[in-house]
Amino acid sequence: MSYSGFFVRENIGQTVDGGQDPSQWSASPDIILCGIKAPPNTTDFTTPQGYATDYGNIVYMNQVNYVYLRALNATTAAATGRAWFYYAESDLCLWPSKWMSTNILVDGIGMNNQKIIATGGNQVCVSGPFLWTPPYFHDGHSDDDHYCLVSWMENPPLQDPPWTPTTNLPELFEFEDLLNFILDHPNMGWRNTVDISQHGPTWQKSTAITGARNGAQIYVGVEWKNLPSGKGGGTISYSIPGNADGENPPTINTDPPIPISLPTGNSTVPLDWADGFSSTITISYTQGSVAPPKGAWIAALVILPTDQMKRETLERVRQLQPERLRQLKLMDAFGHETGIEGEGVIVGSTQYRF
Repeated sequence: MSYSGFFVRENIGQTVDGGQDPSQWSASPDIILCGIKAPPNTTDFTTPQGYATDYGNIVYMNQVNYVYLRALNATTAAATGRAWFYYAESDLCLWPSKWMSTNILVDGIGMNNQKIIATGGNQVCVSGPFLWTPPYFHDGHSDDDHYCLVSWMENPPLQDPPWTPTTNLPELFEFEDLLNFILDHPNMGWRNTVDISQHGPTWQKSTAITGARNGAQIYVGVEWKNLPSGKGGGTISYSIPGNADGENPPTINTDPPIPISLPTGNSTVPLDWADGFSSTITISYTQGSVAPPKGAWIAALVILPTDQMKRETLERVRQLQPERLRQLKLMDAFGHETGIEGEGVIVGSTQYRF
């Protein structure tokens, strides 16, 4: 990828030229959550060791959280940009219409942007603090809910007074529009991860799936990495409530649970997703005789099949971010193998980390 500007990573291993694990596009380490106390020295975030560190994602509800946004100045000269901080209620899909910017202070003023300065080219830099007070979720939400965080870097020349990135974005009507939006913005990072390391050997987690205004065939399911497998492995199951009026998509419920036979794998179901339909995916995990190692994960995924994409979009994926492509094992509505394989591109995910 040829890009010049402030670059925000999708995951810890990504570089300007690629190199990321596609299932982790929503795990940006450049959105730094420091809890309710200011860090003693923010320059630590910009050292080589600091840049190679993911500082975690604990959010303290209804308390002031210190949030910092980090970026790489992927130009050859000094530059001044503007860092924008947004958040959204948990969802597999990154629809900008759901981003929020309330309850954020910069220098005591209610705003969600500030300048970010690089004194030289190819330099890692970090913003000042955003003081964010995340509100409690409204009635009807569950204990599984969490906030997803968004970093947006405005490249120079800056507009004064600041413009609002979300105001100038085109409307996204289809899942393919969302994919192109992601490909178009290496200056954007999205953090949608949940720490489940303290949840014990058996847990269940849910997250929303907000569909596109225009429906399409998509794949929905799970992927996992570095889990114990075989005799010591556990099981995974997932369920997706279908359309109550009997139209597509149908209800998905993988029963019996899927044995983890390989350390890394996936299970996805092809669905005809109705116009504007929204649902949830609930993942259930039961540990076997061997506990997952630190750093293992399970992710819920929304995937756009390559045979449903325009040729030019697929070519952009292959040129810009080929790591997003996935070979998939397709299941039926009960989680039984169909013997059919598919290929798709991840457009949304929530990662549950051990």
